[in-house]
Amino acid sequence: SLAIGSETRAILIKYNVIEDYMRLLYEYLKSKDHKRVELVLHFLVALSTSKEGQNHIIKTKGLVDLITGCYELNHIRVRSHALLLMRNLMFQKQNKAHFLQDSRSIEFLVDILLNSELAFGVELKATAAGAIWFLVHNNQKAKFMTKKLPSLQKRLEELMDRLSLEYASLFNEDWNSGSTPPADQQKTEQYLLYVCIRNLSLITGTLDEKKIKKIDAAELSGIL
Repeated sequence: SLAIGSETRAILIKYNVIEDYMRLLYEYLKSKDHKRVELVLHFLVALSTSKEGQNHIIKTKGLVDLITGCYELNHIRVRSHALLLMRNLMFQKQNKAHFLQDSRSIEFLVDILLNSELAFGVELKATAAGAIWFLVHNNQKAKFMTKKLPSLQKRLEELMDRLSLEYASLFNEDWNSGSTPPADQQKTEQYLLYVCIRNLSLITGTLDEKKIKKIDAAELSGIL
């Protein structure tokens, strides 16, 4: 992607190309053109893998509404890119405040994570869980807002238990916090289930004061 190279990224930012992409995204979203929305989101996701890109995208007015609006197009690849963009933008501590102005972002992610419909597949759940973990990690306000949601800790633990049983039944091995990811770390069902359960374990451990532990950089970098 053009957004990956540091020199190209600097040019895109310098000449405000990103603002043009955001305007296009609004237009395509308004016309429900999911193919073009997907292309723009793909570019933004690639850009959001860098600190500079994150800092620039986060300045977009109405960003949360824009991302949730893309998700509501009900197209699997658009949904996946929208969630990846939100997750990447939450990585930096200073960006979290943009998503904590109200509870909508957390509620949006939790709804995806806990929804039992088939359309909300394991890939989307894994990314949503990663976004929630990025948000609550080392952020007391995010933890407080998340813990306010009714019976959330219990529901997350129940989901983790259910997915762990599914993992064991499908792949004939138990999931545990000390296990390593499958060797082929492509987006296979086994790997995505592994990542989703791992992220749920980190979230529930963070929200439960009795279970809180220090997460080192190596562990954080291994999360989807």
